[in-house]
Amino acid sequence: MGSLLEKLKQDFRFQDALKACMNCGICTAICPAAEFYDYDPRRICDTVQRGDEDEIEQLLRSDTIWYCGQCLSCKTRCPRGNVPGLLISVLRKASQELGYFSESRRGLQQRELAKGVGQNILDIGYCVHPDRVDPRKHPEQGPVWEWYRNNITELAPKFGANYNGSGPGALRHIEDKTMEELREIFKVTGGDKFRDTILK
Repeated sequence: MGSLLEKLKQDFRFQDALKACMNCGICTAICPAAEFYDYDPRRICDTVQRGDEDEIEQLLRSDTIWYCGQCLSCKTRCPRGNVPGLLISVLRKASQELGYFSESRRGLQQRELAKGVGQNILDIGYCVHPDRVDPRKHPEQGPVWEWYRNNITELAPKFGANYNGSGPGALRHIEDKTMEELREIFKVTGGDKFRDTILK
């Protein structure tokens, strides 16, 4: 398979993500996820920077890399210009490509995202759309989302949306020609192939 560290370095984002971590811990101190999870961006940078293949593989197979919320607060605070949140993106992609994500509970959620959000983009051009969100799958929303869906026709114009209409505006119907272009972009960039890898 070759070196995992070399695989990470092949991702064009790597050089901006990890320049020279001095292990100061400012990224962890500012990280919202670190407050709620067993998550330490400083430790992740240190692991990758040391290049221990076994530890990197363990990281790719763990829940750890899926705790980051990608807020990039770490980017604004690092005195060395590292971006741990971007490093997480690099690690996640490698985990998905190698199939390691399926060994962690959090990683497995990527399949649901690919089936839900990923399919939505290819079908209707939106990541999230009221017509596609099943309130039963989102109990954390309480009764609000169901009420919103049931009243969307009346509510949409009140916040300036063009619900399933033609022309400009949020929630508008995306024209067939635009959808064809979007699907072609997924095909040309390898997005559809990558999605298939995650679903397998």
